[in-house]
This record gives sequence, structure tokens and C-alpha cells, in this order.
Amino acid sequence: MLAEARGFRLGQILAHQHLPQLTRELREGLSTNARSKIYFNVSPDDARDVSRHTAPRLSEHDLAHLGRYHAAVRLVVDGEETPAFTLQTSPLPPAVPGRAKEIRSIARRTNEARAAETAEKPPSTRPRNLDPRRSA
Repeated sequence: MLAEARGFRLGQILAHQHLPQLTRELREGLSTNARSKIYFNVSPDDARDVSRHTAPRLSEHDLAHLGRYHAAVRLVVDGEETPAFTLQTSPLPPAVPGRAKEIRSIARRTNEARAAETAEKPPSTRPRNLDPRRSA
């Protein structure tokens, strides 16, 4: 999927916590086809594998000892790999009290409105459920 998506110039964001949670095939696919990579503090075990993408500029030690709000980056720009570098990110802003409840409420109303709209349409214009595990 990653190789095909790249051919269509489709950008994807893939994130995970540590390499052992991925299958060997998926790890290899990500290593090969995920062109630009951003690494936050990496475990020493993962740093051994990841350092091949950041060498010679950043070592295993560098990757395993990134500070808070720091990341190691290896980008592909205009089809060319840039040398690895580090950057500093910003902490998240403080939470807005009540904002999560407001967002859930808006999402609930939107989903209810969509469901009502779909129910009002004649069966021939309703979206079809193509999932064979679920029957309508």
C-alpha cells in the first residue's frame, strides 16, 4: 500500500510507539517506503534499527537521548534525501475547559443529522453497506 500510495502522491501519517509492535514485513515496508521520518525519544533497542536512517549525522546514542520536545528528522525534499537533523517542538497549549464536551456535542448533532438525512432518502439513493460482515 505504501509503495502504491507514493506513486499517486498520496501523503500518509503513520505513527507507532516502538518497532516490536509491528510485524517484520510492516517494519521493512515502513523503512523502505515511508520516505520522510520524524523520531521522538527512541528506546535503545529501536535506536539500533533507526540509526541507519539518520547516520552519519545522528547516532544511536543521539536518538535514544533526545530531550523533551525534541525530535530527529530525516526528510525527502524534491525527491532528494536531506541529511538528518534535530528540531525542537512546542508543548501543547493548555486545555480549554469544556472544549472536549463541546466538540463531542457538535459531532453527535452532526452524526444524528446525517443519519436522519440518510433515513429520509429512498432505498435506491442510500449509500450501500459493502461490508460483507454486516447485513442491512
